Amino acid sequence: MKNSKLKRLQKHVAEQDYTVDIELTERLRNSLSDTKINLRVPSELKEKLMAAAKKRNMPYQRYIKSILLDAVVKDMAS
Repeated sequence: MKNSKLKRLQKHVAEQDYTVDIELTERLRNSLSDTKINLRVPSELKEKLMAAAKKRNMPYQRYIKSILLDAVVKDMAS
């Protein structure tokens, strides 16, 4: 993982109310891009996701992956 990505991840984790295993997160983040999933969501939710991603200057699909990763890591930590 590039140093800037790691710093962004650490900043994100510091802003959250849970702890994250950085090595596990890095492994998951690197392994998420090797397969596709299809997910149907209401168009209103997609619009909200796209707006939230734009606010963070990132593609909405990457933003969705980030949300999913955060949820999985948080669930595994509990």
